[in-house]
Amino acid sequence: MNDTTRFQNKKKEIRSRAQKETRRFFALLIILTILLVSLFYIYNRAKETANTVSETDEIPTTAFLKAPTQKTATLTDQKGKSSDEGEKTQSEVMQESRKTTRPENNSTKTPIFTEETAPIERDSEDKASKQIQREEDSPSPFDIPREIQGHDISMVDYERYVQEINAFYAHLDSQQYMRDYGLPTTSKEHFSKLIQKTLDNPPTILRETDDLFTLLKNTAHFFRILGRDNIHMLKGVLDRERKSLEPVLQAFYNLTDSPEQLKKAYGIDLKEEALYDYAAFFLHTMGGRLYLFRRDSSSRLVVSYYAVLTVDRAIEAGNSRHGIDLRPFIRSLIEEMENGGGKLKMREEYLDKLYDLLEKYN
Repeated sequence: MNDTTRFQNKKKEIRSRAQKETRRFFALLIILTILLVSLFYIYNRAKETANTVSETDEIPTTAFLKAPTQKTATLTDQKGKSSDEGEKTQSEVMQESRKTTRPENNSTKTPIFTEETAPIERDSEDKASKQIQREEDSPSPFDIPREIQGHDISMVDYERYVQEINAFYAHLDSQQYMRDYGLPTTSKEHFSKLIQKTLDNPPTILRETDDLFTLLKNTAHFFRILGRDNIHMLKGVLDRERKSLEPVLQAFYNLTDSPEQLKKAYGIDLKEEALYDYAAFFLHTMGGRLYLFRRDSSSRLVVSYYAVLTVDRAIEAGNSRHGIDLRPFIRSLIEEMENGGGKLKMREEYLDKLYDLLEKYN
């Protein structure tokens, strides 16, 4: 009797162990499937981007690698002419040298702020894409002067930035599609809370690929932090307000120079370390790059641009904990903007700053 009982217990133990191993196997299989699908998606997006770039006016890669040398040589020649003739200032020489280094942009600068068109009814994907395209062709509802350039501003009117951002929030509150989301508060209060929550939960930067779980967490970082409903709302805003993305990001970036103003206007407790982590996330991690490749090319380029500026500011302040070398990212961003950044309204300003940074780090 005892032998029979022991045999049955042993049999149950073996069966239970086999079931556990089976569950582990299927869990691992699901994780690997998700990873393979993600990699396949990245490959397809990269292939589509390459095809798009090939249809535009291509510039040889060697031209970008030689750009700093050509710029320096041209600048030296022009400085010699300036000293002989005494007619050109140093700033004029710099502007002319940039024009000889990279092709001119013939795109005209359009104003950026008016009222929106009718709300979008997403009855089908085709209808939505046509409506969004019509909105992109119309002027944007808000404008920030183009002479403002990143964090190298001598006198900054922070109150003006606050007014511009508040105007954008007021514009969102007036849109029917935003009312359909049923926010409990105004757009200003809701987005300020989302920004603070994001800053309080930075992603993993170092050793991301050492652990599959960490990689998957980074890939779904914003979904985990903000939740499905907020992600759905943010996608809707990005799709409908693409023309406002550049001035909004510019205003917010300039406000990060004054954390006390950001705290006063929006209740956001800015943590420089977290801001640097997110910049490194978008430039230096697989999860961050995957997020950018899921967006349109203009959004990806603008976010990458401000990520570069944020890391540059951290390097200047001696707070670059992750030791990121900006040179390959700057070269890559210049090449992308030259080849496929025609829709960017402030493309020339971005390129001027990037060429300055390229000279700085070479």
